[in-house]
Amino acid sequence: MRTRFLAIVTLSFSSFFAVGCCLAEYSEKPKGGTVEKSSCCYPNSFDFVWESANTELLNNWQIEKADRAKKTIRTHWNTSLAPFSRHGGRDRLLVTIVGDGKGGWRANATQQTQHNKNEQDPLDEGKALWENTPNDGSLAAKFLQNLDTRLKPDERWRDQLTR
Repeated sequence: MRTRFLAIVTLSFSSFFAVGCCLAEYSEKPKGGTVEKSSCCYPNSFDFVWESANTELLNNWQIEKADRAKKTIRTHWNTSLAPFSRHGGRDRLLVTIVGDGKGGWRANATQQTQHNKNEQDPLDEGKALWENTPNDGSLAAKFLQNLDTRLKPDERWRDQLTR
């Protein structure tokens, strides 16, 4: 009896995760920066996921280049200069939509971070000497979390209306 119950529970959880999230792993190599991957695939059309990613990026970023054929979106650098060298920096995101449409679409976001190493004039963006530095990927993770909320909103409130 107990074994049968555990088998049913295990089967229920495994089918839940198989339906909700993609099982396939994507192995793109980052071009510098921290790569974050969306946790689930979105069963929407590519056009809808593409437009949703663009709209979500426009909330906090300016888009430098969006290449629909390559399925990539690159933002402009968000620059924050400081009066001390290596305290000023800039960040940008490179978003890639991956998938084949059959299993859904997934978004990968690469966060690139650079610090200004110009010691003579650290507040002049034109004279800045940018150097790649590691980051924690928090901006990419924040974008993916917001995109996930946009594409798979929490609709538990609907259950309360039907009760």
